[in-house]
Amino acid sequence: MQNKLETIQADLQRLAKLDELTDAQQVEWDTAEEAFEAEVVRAEKYAARQHAVERATSFSSTVTEAVATEEVTADFIGEPESVDTFRGKNPWDVGDLRRTGNDELVARATSAIEHLTGASDATRSRMTDLVEGTATLQEGDESDMARMVLATTSPDYLRSFSRYLSGGPDSLTDADKIALGKAKGIQRAMSTTDGSGGYLIPMHIEPAVVMTAAGVSNPFFELGRVIPTTSDTLRAVGSGNAAWSWDSENAEVSDDATTFTNTDIALHMARGFVPVSIEAMQSIGNVAQVVQDVLMAGHADLLSAALTTGTGSSQPFGIVTAVTAEATASATTDVFAVADVYNIFEALPAKYRRNATWASNIAALSDIRQFATDDGHSLLARIGEGEGGTRIFGRPWREASDMDGAINATATNLYLLFGDFSNYWIAQGLGTTVEYVPQVTGTTGRPIGARGWFAYHRFGADSVNDSAFELLDVT
Repeated sequence: MQNKLETIQADLQRLAKLDELTDAQQVEWDTAEEAFEAEVVRAEKYAARQHAVERATSFSSTVTEAVATEEVTADFIGEPESVDTFRGKNPWDVGDLRRTGNDELVARATSAIEHLTGASDATRSRMTDLVEGTATLQEGDESDMARMVLATTSPDYLRSFSRYLSGGPDSLTDADKIALGKAKGIQRAMSTTDGSGGYLIPMHIEPAVVMTAAGVSNPFFELGRVIPTTSDTLRAVGSGNAAWSWDSENAEVSDDATTFTNTDIALHMARGFVPVSIEAMQSIGNVAQVVQDVLMAGHADLLSAALTTGTGSSQPFGIVTAVTAEATASATTDVFAVADVYNIFEALPAKYRRNATWASNIAALSDIRQFATDDGHSLLARIGEGEGGTRIFGRPWREASDMDGAINATATNLYLLFGDFSNYWIAQGLGTTVEYVPQVTGTTGRPIGARGWFAYHRFGADSVNDSAFELLDVT
């Protein structure tokens, strides 16, 4: 990188000596200047990563020593002074931006995430995915996600938020009001006066940047194609194969045009609200962590059900709902048999089969395992626990808790799904936002002596190619 920067610098110095640039020289200047800016951003990212390694090594030694003296605390809200500042260039100080545009913001947000104290590796990874997922925008646009990360991960913001929780609005200094005010307008209008707005929860305790939690098994968020978006609708364009033909020498080529189609995936709002009485906040040592756990588990339950059987009305289309038209009836009425597994496997076109995954309730897998009682059964040679988990016919199986787990006579039982889930698109808004509501009011508008956490996130989902899936209906 140093050699490249020196080469670019030499080009710029050479061109700068000219009194007037020709058109070709101006193009050369612009190209060199753009390359220089790109290398500077690249070098900053590299330096930030090296600093993260050094800091992680130092922090590991500190934790080891603290554990020995039983001084470790996971309550970073209760210990705001435990937040380190970024050594060297401060990524949170957007006042020194060299230029406008999205690349600089994304680079700074990524650096801020790397130096965020109190966040797990999984949380950092998801935050980075969300920021980088909005990195490709039209020229001149900026990533709202990058702005929000920079506003709500800074040490100043965390200290000010912690001080507000413990002492209320009267405890805020002028510096606190400036720090909290940096988040204003990112998601909604806010202010630093009690009752006229909420504060965005510091990003490192924001629960839904991690999309799974214990309680339900939801493979579809992981299996599907997740696409961050800033719009209300995500459009997927599909097409069949061009109809190639064998043509004679010097003969006019045939019209091999195909028909293009589109699937519009609308985003819908998911919400969660947890009120906590003032008495409870004063009694519970780490109420923020408790609320985080509750919101995370509830969010996982809601998302699991939506991505499985969501109706598409005011919620995403679940994959089972989306491909119900592809459902194949069982060979025998109300009976799940080994022949059904073979039929579903064979019905999926070869181009999707090679990347396909099985999904079902655990009850369906239990039924498959009981199809025979001896080792000679043909299917048992093709199902078992291998590297990476259970596989059927060499393709992986994943548990989906919200799929049908019992066969009810005379009813629709969508029991087994097989397909290439890259054709199930999940449109994800700008991450989950969690706001602190300083006063919860009753029906008359008067406070009830409670505060709350209000979380919301926008999602959409649908199959963009139903032929990539096969679904068994035991009916």
